[in-house]
Amino acid sequence: MREVSLPLPRSSVDKPTTYRRALARGVWRLLKEKPLGACGGAIVIILLLTALLAPWIAPYNYDETNVRQRLKPPGSQFYLGTDNLGRDLFSRIVYGARVSVTVGFGAVSIGLSLATMVGVASGWSMPGRPSLPWSSRSV
Repeated sequence: MREVSLPLPRSSVDKPTTYRRALARGVWRLLKEKPLGACGGAIVIILLLTALLAPWIAPYNYDETNVRQRLKPPGSQFYLGTDNLGRDLFSRIVYGARVSVTVGFGAVSIGLSLATMVGVASGWSMPGRPSLPWSSRSV
């Protein structure tokens, strides 16, 4: 008996390319309409990638000291030079991105949690229920 293969619908065959085109159109639209927002997003992505890939990007450990190499100017061995203890400044900056990302996302998470609690509490006070002091109905 002979097998019959049915042609696939065009929409299921072209889905990955359609998705990529839609994504590319969305990115282009963002770049065109909000260039500062796109620039800020690129900076955040670069900072995140730097923080995640710090062990592979930095040529030295952040706390590795070499007193013989102290106060060296920027060069091929130390991209940004060294400090007074001989620590590589580029490595310290790359590893410092981890701390910056952690503090930034931690602060945003705390602020988002507090704002959500205030918003829920404000929306909960309805007519017939006692109003909270910070809700818009009591002002």
